[in-house]
Amino acid sequence: MDDQRQQQHALALDLKAHAERVEHALTQVIDGQDATEKRALLGQALEDLVALEALTEAHPEIQLPPLTRIRQGMASLALMLYRQGACDGLSEDQQHAFLDAHAAPLTEVDGVGTVTARRLLLAGVTSVETLRALSREQLDAIPGITNATLARLQAGLSQ
Repeated sequence: MDDQRQQQHALALDLKAHAERVEHALTQVIDGQDATEKRALLGQALEDLVALEALTEAHPEIQLPPLTRIRQGMASLALMLYRQGACDGLSEDQQHAFLDAHAAPLTEVDGVGTVTARRLLLAGVTSVETLRALSREQLDAIPGITNATLARLQAGLSQ
């Protein structure tokens, strides 16, 4: 096998390993009972998903379209766990870190910082696509979204 094929094979194996870990962790989150374990497994799955995203970014020839949908599903799962009280035993900083990790893709929109992304996630916004679909009235109804934030959001979404 030549060097390029060996590199492609190694990359494919790395992608497969990350994908299998994401799948395994998410299955355990869904099937599990313990909130602490679910949070930890969801964190592991997110780490592997971030690694997959980095690999696909570093190798534009690799197309993995489901990653965005998986990320959105993980954000929904994190929000569900949070609403069910899975983070109740954590400090406020730890709760914010949990939410912020899953709201991070929302910060890709110009004008959306960490706090705004967290507020959006708590309102059920799990992706940039979901955010784009909201009307001004829906955005205005989200607690903590001020007129200044709303203006930044609208400017960022119009780009």
